[in-house]
Amino acid sequence: MSAYFADLSRYTMLDRAAEIRCPTLLVESENDPVGGGAALLAPAMTAPTTVVELSAARGAGGHCAGLGQFLWAQAVYG
Repeated sequence: MSAYFADLSRYTMLDRAAEIRCPTLLVESENDPVGGGAALLAPAMTAPTTVVELSAARGAGGHCAGLGQFLWAQAVYG
């Protein structure tokens, strides 16, 4: 898994961010091993962008909010 995550870091949307034209929601979950890109991606976008940060303290830590799916769903669908 560590090799997979190391390889995954090669991929980015930064070079295409300005081409995104639809309103975009970026959801960050604390301690997500493949997350953390919203701080760089959001300012590079020209489309309206909202960043929501979910915390581990509220039960939404880890990839895609881990076990805090209710909080993730509130952010996405709420």
